[in-house]
Amino acid sequence: MGKAKTKRGSASLYSVVILMMFISVVVVGFITLMIPVIRRADRFNHSESAYESAMAGVEDAKYAIRYYKACKDGTKSGTTCNSVKNAFASHSQDCSFMRETGLFTTETEGDEIKIGSTVSGSRAFDQAYTCVNVNLNADDYVGTLEQGKPSRTIPLRTTNNGSAKYLRLSWFTNENLNGGTVSANKYLVSSKTPSSLRVEFAYHNASGGVVKALALSPSTSGTHNIGGMGSWSSSPYGIECNTDPTAYRCYVDIEITDFLATASSAASGFDPLVRVVLMDGKTATDFSLSVLDGSNKRIPLNGIQALIDVTGRSGTAYRRVQARLETDGADLLFMNYALSITGGGLDKSHLVTSGTCENLYNTITNLTTNGYNDIRTATLNIYRSGCSGYE
Repeated sequence: MGKAKTKRGSASLYSVVILMMFISVVVVGFITLMIPVIRRADRFNHSESAYESAMAGVEDAKYAIRYYKACKDGTKSGTTCNSVKNAFASHSQDCSFMRETGLFTTETEGDEIKIGSTVSGSRAFDQAYTCVNVNLNADDYVGTLEQGKPSRTIPLRTTNNGSAKYLRLSWFTNENLNGGTVSANKYLVSSKTPSSLRVEFAYHNASGGVVKALALSPSTSGTHNIGGMGSWSSSPYGIECNTDPTAYRCYVDIEITDFLATASSAASGFDPLVRVVLMDGKTATDFSLSVLDGSNKRIPLNGIQALIDVTGRSGTAYRRVQARLETDGADLLFMNYALSITGGGLDKSHLVTSGTCENLYNTITNLTTNGYNDIRTATLNIYRSGCSGYE
């Protein structure tokens, strides 16, 4: 009788051991599956935090640029201005740049700028941006033309205008294509066709503004080169476009030597302008504008668009962000929609100030339907006079 009970007890013990082994296998398997998921989630969180750190660095760099411009124009002064100007002059390409500005001294740890609140004297989150570079003279100007903002106006001001020979305009990237195969037939208008653009060149002379315009249409067998201002045609130019998905689909080199010379002699002290306009408006179009010398080497633009390069960190994760900042207000000089047709007539309304500026604005509102170039001239006169406060 006692032996039977012992056997039944042994069977129960075996059952418990087997059950525990089974539960252990399930638990170990579950943990094995969950650990990679947890690690991926942790890496994702740190990656997002590093990106946010980099974006914080971009915003701080914008503040530093605004402070620098205020120091240069005399709006601000003092020892901080001296530090900021020295940082831009000597450290803009160093990781110590933000520390050297002296604007964020309470946040620095070495060259890093810490981000986040503190708890009991230590950081709640191990976030920082580790390196910020600012280039005020970027090699090119980049932007996007779209229905809400179909034009951009850029001063043709480089670090060496005397060596400038060509203006290179490149446009339409793979991102603009939204999938599919590109078509470069200039007679086909669809989301697969690179956009047609108009390029306006403007300068000042004694009697006002002068505008020259070129129309550019995508083509499979067009050109990549347009000669000097004296040979510019009023007919659209077919610009050869390619199917390379890693670069701009279309580009053209426009000779600008005589244009810059004429602009310089016509009105010394005023930057000539180039305006890029989206003609068809069917899709957003990325573009790049650069100035080349006789050897096709880029000449940096002078204070037109700043390039900001920031590396952010969260723990051991790093993210790098590049951003562009408009540093010249020339794009405000031309209205995106300068004209509208209402009831069969030409209409443009303005919000103006008074006096001389008001008279200049009235020269635009009183023009006829045939006065497109006159409107451009009047707009340039407004720019020349320094007027502001219009829509």
